[in-house]
Amino acid sequence: MENVSHKNCLPLDELKQFIILKKQHVKIIDVRSKEEFEEKHIPGAMQNYLK
Repeated sequence: MENVSHKNCLPLDELKQFIILKKQHVKIIDVRSKEEFEEKHIPGAMQNYLK
């Protein structure tokens, strides 16, 4: 995943606050495999596997 940009990434604790406080509309994109996503994911997350 060397082509993934971290410019739009949030630290986990900051993301958790956005979700809990609902201060902003947050879209969570899970880039893991379909199998990993189906095993466990954040409710409301969208799956989009990156090779």
